[in-house]
Amino acid sequence: MSELVFTAPDAGIWEQDGTHSPRPVTRYAQEAFPDGFVKGFQYGTTRYGLLLDHIKPAYVNDFYYSKLIIVGAPENAKGPPPKLIFRLMCLLHPETRRRLKAASTVLQEKPWRDYMKNWDTVLKPQSTQNHLRLQAVDVTALSDAQLADYIKECFENSKAMGYQHHIYTITCAITIGDYMASTQEWTGLSPSEISQALRGSTPISSGVTDEYLAALKVVANDDAATRILNGSASPGEKLQQLQALPGDAGKTIKTYLDLVSYRVVGGYDITCATAIEMPEILVKSLLVKYSSEEQARAEQTVAAQTAKIRDAVPQEHRALFDEILAEARLVNRLRDERSYWSDLWSTGIARRAMLEMGRRLVATGQIKDVEDALDASIGEAVTMLTGAGNTPRPSAEELVRRRQYRTTISSDAAPTHLNGTPAPPPPIDWYPKKVQRTIRAVEVFLGHLFGSSNRKSEHKTVRGISVSAGVYEGTARVIEKMDELCQVQKGEVLVTRATSTAFNYVLPLVGAIVTDRGGLMSHAAIVAREYGLPGVVGCMVATKNIPNGARVRVDADKGEVTILS
Repeated sequence: MSELVFTAPDAGIWEQDGTHSPRPVTRYAQEAFPDGFVKGFQYGTTRYGLLLDHIKPAYVNDFYYSKLIIVGAPENAKGPPPKLIFRLMCLLHPETRRRLKAASTVLQEKPWRDYMKNWDTVLKPQSTQNHLRLQAVDVTALSDAQLADYIKECFENSKAMGYQHHIYTITCAITIGDYMASTQEWTGLSPSEISQALRGSTPISSGVTDEYLAALKVVANDDAATRILNGSASPGEKLQQLQALPGDAGKTIKTYLDLVSYRVVGGYDITCATAIEMPEILVKSLLVKYSSEEQARAEQTVAAQTAKIRDAVPQEHRALFDEILAEARLVNRLRDERSYWSDLWSTGIARRAMLEMGRRLVATGQIKDVEDALDASIGEAVTMLTGAGNTPRPSAEELVRRRQYRTTISSDAAPTHLNGTPAPPPPIDWYPKKVQRTIRAVEVFLGHLFGSSNRKSEHKTVRGISVSAGVYEGTARVIEKMDELCQVQKGEVLVTRATSTAFNYVLPLVGAIVTDRGGLMSHAAIVAREYGLPGVVGCMVATKNIPNGARVRVDADKGEVTILS
């Protein structure tokens, strides 16, 4: 392969998102993601009065890059204007003035309460119903033309779910960032310690839903279910046998599997396998022992940690502390729920449709491997299925080339930045005083979301950000590719570049979490807190320095991982 040249899409400063998309992205994702992402993100920034209008996406050699679009600034501005110009814009620019007015009142108005209600009563139920409808379609029974129409419907659903995911981004940032920033200012406690009060507020981050708890109850109380899970049948056969159990037992497990089977595992692209394609993961999830006593102990621990934090807050701020912590805990679950019920599910359903296309094209000799179909664009998929369409048909060799490139190119091949590095945002004190708390909340949240450690690692010791407490020793399971997730065994230390909500199926199995990317508010950090697992994130070099299968000690108190053997 000739050396790749990474040319920026324009004169702006572009940053590669190694947390969410560390590897090349399929054409399907490149077409489905941008529109909903931009509009959804913009919905939040407009409502909450941010001068960051949206994040513009682009793809360079199929790697995902983005740049910031600021209200009132030239699109390719390299940084904020001088202080005087910035303040004049706050006074004179119409859209800037409108947004700052919204930012000055949003923390008092608390619009997220209505958003949460709408999520729970409208969007989440509607999404569930629609996804169940789509996945109930027998794709093998469709004609080629019908399958092409079904793929287009799945594609439109993916776009809609991307929008649904991102309309809540700023909602999460405002409430959680406000809690983190204010509490640290009042107490001087470390961000890691302050974040412990959020534990228990997002059950979905540890895979807990009512349907999952009901399925675990069946396994715990039904002898036949226990025999099936501990039997010698293959994982796929075990799932079939469990659903065939008589009475409510089989129905309960089927309800759970219907909700989880077609979500992608490990990422956000159609190249990620769905849970049902890795039935061993679903079997392992049903073998997890859920203890109400253990849950009660965890709640007591959180209560004690929260009381300690509150005691450090000056008396005059404690009422406000109670209020902003309650709001952060209210919203915190939305960070993972929006993925779980939106784009992870829609992506898995679309993957199933594209793989069915692949099976048909292999049968007719048009492509060489079923999964080559995943590297076709939507227009190409329609043309290959129907022989009609406005997009030229790609050759079998071209699809092979795309897939080989996507699966073999190193994630390190993409430069972190194109056209220089971003300048820091304007200092908080440049803003009108009445909006400073809102702006600070968002900046603190984003800093804890994407920030990685600048601590130096050594050959035998990897250092990062401590996101929980405790020390754990175990075998390192280094995950470089998503299809390796099924290799995770109970009690291992998960070492990976970053995690997402799509990892939630395997995280109940691990004893500790270590990542290269992400900060205190990253998904890996959330999960470590929810499970009470030792976690060290943002290490930068963990997947390079820690050998797969090595014995390691994860000291989350110190933010260190030591290779023992």
